Amino acid sequence: LASSESKNGPLILFLKDVEKSLVVNSDSCTYLKNKLERLPDNVVVIGSHTQADSRKEK
Repeated sequence: LASSESKNGPLILFLKDVEKSLVVNSDSCTYLKNKLERLPDNVVVIGSHTQADSRKEK
């Protein structure tokens, strides 16, 4: 989908909490890496990582 959309112009691809999906399954990691390497040059990929806040409110 990103490759076809990028034909219309630059594209920003945001991957939310990507680490949660990749840590569990190495096949998913390999698959995603291969897909990302094949994206056109006008696609920018931003990945996020969230971390639970273990601090207690005072």
